[in-house]
Amino acid sequence: DRLKKQWTTDGVHQDTLDYHPDTRSLRFLTQKSGLFALVSSRTMLFPYQHWSLEPALKESLDDEDIDVDQDEDSCVHYTLRTHFVTVKIQIIGSICQLLEPKIKGLYMKALPPGELLFALRDAGINLIPLDHDAANIKPCIIKDKSRPSTEAEGGQEEEEEDDDDIRVVMIKSRKLESKVYREMSSVAVGFDIAASRWNSKVSKLRSVFQVRETSVFTGGNEETEDYGMVLIEDDEASQSYIEAPDVGPITEPGMKCSLIQQKEEKMIPVIPSSTNDEGDGGEEKQAEDGSIQVKNEGEEEDVNNNEGEGGAVEGGSEEETKPSSSLSSASKKKKKKKKAPPEVFNEHRLKGTTTHLYLVNALKDGHSSEEAMERVSQAPPQVCRTLERLLMMTRPVSFS
Repeated sequence: DRLKKQWTTDGVHQDTLDYHPDTRSLRFLTQKSGLFALVSSRTMLFPYQHWSLEPALKESLDDEDIDVDQDEDSCVHYTLRTHFVTVKIQIIGSICQLLEPKIKGLYMKALPPGELLFALRDAGINLIPLDHDAANIKPCIIKDKSRPSTEAEGGQEEEEEDDDDIRVVMIKSRKLESKVYREMSSVAVGFDIAASRWNSKVSKLRSVFQVRETSVFTGGNEETEDYGMVLIEDDEASQSYIEAPDVGPITEPGMKCSLIQQKEEKMIPVIPSSTNDEGDGGEEKQAEDGSIQVKNEGEEEDVNNNEGEGGAVEGGSEEETKPSSSLSSASKKKKKKKKAPPEVFNEHRLKGTTTHLYLVNALKDGHSSEEAMERVSQAPPQVCRTLERLLMMTRPVSFS
């Protein structure tokens, strides 16, 4: 507003906003002319819903030739998925190229990591979070599509809410972040790396992510192997240090890497139906990945007891049986709404492995192939350094 010398929404009809994601254009109805601004929160894309790193064959423009032998070991794709947009960046040598979204003037343009991220910020995509941004980020619910939905009354399916679906930002210590990004970058040319839902559930001195040997060069990047779980932690936060503090911490930077037994998939607790009379009653069993399965026989007994206490008695009136029906119905509804017990994080190492100062040695300990180890040993230093800088600026370990 030129008279007030401040921005105003007067004259702009907010209900007529029409956004076209394909062209990234916005149409609206206004009664005034002049300069217009689209304002958004700098934290609107956080927390990240998912992120991943994967070795890849170099993607080029249609008129460029591809030399597979030259490029197959020197290219990594970094993908950040937010609730609004998915950003995919190609790292080759010391430069980065934007693959998604195809923003005019930025798509496939070779830029250093910092310049690319600042250009994306100018285009409305801020991927450079700061510590104080965490205070303005609300917890969000990220649904796990792999979990089966429960069947409600009337045959309709409904998804059961679970506290585990709530994603809360956990700012990790700077020392830990630096270590994690350095280790990820050192093996990214030979292994697929992906976010884990457990990362935000552990302390700021620990980081958890998924890793597996890539098949992009042999199997068309088909999921030929399952992901394993990596734990990188500050030694003073580890269970071994807590149990034996007199031994002292390891040498600087005081971080260690290990492959652990925890799985990414959620375990659904086993709750037998009321017709099952063979349960042991209130028995808890811990699965191999650390989650707990519970048999809630006690609730069945409550339902049966209520039916017995208020049930039809020989010589009793029909009115005396009505309270039993009400109690039985209430007990069944209560049983249906009972929440599953919380999962337990299983930090025990995989059998036959031990902790290491460097992730590459932990992966070698986990029986990785000689081909994958050779790719890692021959990784171009420029790719590792560029990827590390990109990770340090986008901070997926703290903001996902």
